[in-house]
Amino acid sequence: VVVGAAGAVVVLQARPPEAAPVAAVGAALLTDDGERVGTVLESRHDGRPVLVVTLTDGRAGVTYACVLVRADGTREAADTWELDEPAGTTWVVDRPGTGAAVTGVELVAGETVWAQAAL
Repeated sequence: VVVGAAGAVVVLQARPPEAAPVAAVGAALLTDDGERVGTVLESRHDGRPVLVVTLTDGRAGVTYACVLVRADGTREAADTWELDEPAGTTWVVDRPGTGAAVTGVELVAGETVWAQAAL
């Protein structure tokens, strides 16, 4: 019995500890005056690389175009959204797998870059 109990203690102690939850921290989405209005997080969805754009501040009723900025300086329209609520909105954008690496994200309102994040 003592040997069995000692064996159980050794086996239980040999188990790796449970992984602690990890908080994901994305790149800051900033306006020209440096105000943080959200984040852009690199992630995966169904095995595909994606960018998770979370807006914590914005103007309801405004349409934002999401533009991906590549390392070679080219810009690529990714998606367009109309903001229903001024805060707490999250969008998922497919990250292109070919071409120059995506190094930044811009949110464009009308013809003006409203906020941007460097990846």
